[in-house]
Amino acid sequence: MDTVLTIVYGLVTLGILVFVHELGHFIAGKAVGIRVTTFSIGFGRGIVSFERGGTLYKIGWIPVGGYCRFAGEGEDLSDDKKGEPDEFYERPAWARLVTVSAGVVFNFALAILIFFILSLTGFGYTSSDTTVTVADTVIAPGESVFPAAAAGLKTGDKILSVDGVPTPDFRKLQEEIAVRPDRTVTIEVQRGTNLLRYPVRTSIRSDGMGFAGVYPFYSAVVREVEPGTPSARLGLARGDRIISWDGKNVDSLHALKARIAATRDRAVEIVWLRGDKTLRGKAAAVQKNGAWILGFVPAEPELREYVKEGLPPGDALVNSFSLFGQNIVRIVEGIALLFRKEVDAGKAVAGPLRIVHFSGQVMKESSASGYLTFLAMISIALGFFNLLPIPAADGGHVVLTLIEMIRRRRFSFAVLRRIQMTGIIILMSLFVFVMFFDIVNIVR
Repeated sequence: MDTVLTIVYGLVTLGILVFVHELGHFIAGKAVGIRVTTFSIGFGRGIVSFERGGTLYKIGWIPVGGYCRFAGEGEDLSDDKKGEPDEFYERPAWARLVTVSAGVVFNFALAILIFFILSLTGFGYTSSDTTVTVADTVIAPGESVFPAAAAGLKTGDKILSVDGVPTPDFRKLQEEIAVRPDRTVTIEVQRGTNLLRYPVRTSIRSDGMGFAGVYPFYSAVVREVEPGTPSARLGLARGDRIISWDGKNVDSLHALKARIAATRDRAVEIVWLRGDKTLRGKAAAVQKNGAWILGFVPAEPELREYVKEGLPPGDALVNSFSLFGQNIVRIVEGIALLFRKEVDAGKAVAGPLRIVHFSGQVMKESSASGYLTFLAMISIALGFFNLLPIPAADGGHVVLTLIEMIRRRRFSFAVLRRIQMTGIIILMSLFVFVMFFDIVNIVR
């Protein structure tokens, strides 16, 4: 049932984005006098369909896209061409340019509208704070790069900003590091009463995201005891907090792991708190999957409520365009990263299946503001990639129409047919590529 809900929520999200995109084509086409023959969400035979005003409206049984077909725009550019004035290729170039561009415009407008509403109303969300665990060989023995640890950050530091951008919560911290792969950033931390700044050279993950090796701060509090382990034999219970290992203070899960790694299978004294009681016992760690463990699941970091205050209308509008611009820049930077050898395109690029998967998870697990922000970001990405100059895609139509306007002469249908067939081959190849890696990554 959980998987089914994820799929349903994801398809709803994809349906919203496709509907907005095709609605742009539909409204623009109608406005400039082009007759719409079909408006479809999804491909294939219609599950639900009806005809009104000469237009067939339907929901196709393959729910991974959609299309808006205009009169005189048949698949071979001639099958329904009769030379009538409301056909696509009978309208002037400017009218066709407006029509093919409108889908992208509507996707961008949806994102800006969402950003404006969220900026205007404000919103609340939950996150852990920016007190961090700094990864090293104790925390992540399989890793080979530890940027934050190498720069001098320590577990328990509270990160205040990244490159001057305030990080009030861990969600914001993750975002600011993720968009700065393979570059030196200045991280400001609070350590006790001291304010310190460290230059940290971020690494780049295989999916193209920046990585600094910082995680939410975990205390050595027990959430669940694994049966048959030293923790169970010791008598640990949910809510217990380990404060000492072999006579040495334990102030974090990281410190506990370091203490365990040092003593290995030697029996040592352990001190823990249960409410206001101090308990003691002796135990030795055991090895599992190459790591020395006591055998308990730690409590999750504490989540806090954060509030983003609403802005006046003018400031909200400026902020919405600023957020839109930031997302465009990040998409461009992301495309550039695909040519880096460290980046695995199969992980970095998401197709329809992974978009459905991610969308369903966000819709199911996130707050309303989190879901709307995700929807805006995906809408921008959808609009941007539709604008790429690939024949048969919106961007390809835009380029051909602009060339036609410059040369003041229309391309022959024979040329348009060849260009369109080339574009279809490119698009189908890309579709197969991303679908294959979507399946691989979801199965992973």
